[in-house]
Amino acid sequence: MARSEVTEKFWQGVARRMARSEAVHLTRYEVDQASGCWNWTGAISTRGYGKLGYDGKTGLAHRFFYSRLVGPIGDKFVCHRCDNPRCVNPKHLFLGTHADNMRDAQQKGRRPLAGEAGYTAKLPDEAVALMRREKGLPSVYARRYGVTTSAIRDAMAGTTFANVTVPPVSSVPCRGERRENAILTEALVKEMRELRRQRRTFRELAAQFGVSTAVARKVCRGLAWPTAPGPIDRTERVTRWERSTA
Repeated sequence: MARSEVTEKFWQGVARRMARSEAVHLTRYEVDQASGCWNWTGAISTRGYGKLGYDGKTGLAHRFFYSRLVGPIGDKFVCHRCDNPRCVNPKHLFLGTHADNMRDAQQKGRRPLAGEAGYTAKLPDEAVALMRREKGLPSVYARRYGVTTSAIRDAMAGTTFANVTVPPVSSVPCRGERRENAILTEALVKEMRELRRQRRTFRELAAQFGVSTAVARKVCRGLAWPTAPGPIDRTERVTRWERSTA
């Protein structure tokens, strides 16, 4: 027997087994006479939907029944009119977009509402709108409303509370003297940089302005407060060994 004939017979056998498997799948349901639902009797997912293996992968039972008994699904969602996730009755199923699916789930109470209407919301919509307009420090708002700083960042950035009409803003904490723990101001930074140009050491500047030597060095070299006024120290760093050998 030629190799091509063996290969053809092999795939014919695969097709027959798949057809028998699909035929068995199409009988794995029980009819609820009261509702008319065809309740799937096979495996159930954690979300309550029937699941099975077909087309070489694991899929949802109601999508399988729709594709076999109604027609192609494409990139659409298969939604339930009966709100019974186990139901595979094609008369209870309809195609919809992602938005249709979310709207259907929300109307049936299976999806939390957006914004302050959600059951986990701790912030009112008015507060989120105010924070986005003010663009203040997330840590300040977190203490004010008794929530975490990450929750404030998400609300200001639009990750949550997408229903609020005020446009989202960046949730990166403000720099410079607007920070709640800032020791320096732009005027002090300018003064420090002017003194550095007059050959004052970083240790002297740190003692005078009440900061660490590392902070004084970063400020004078523009690594901190990069937009503040004052001359930036562009001199190359001289090591202790270089000073001793000079």
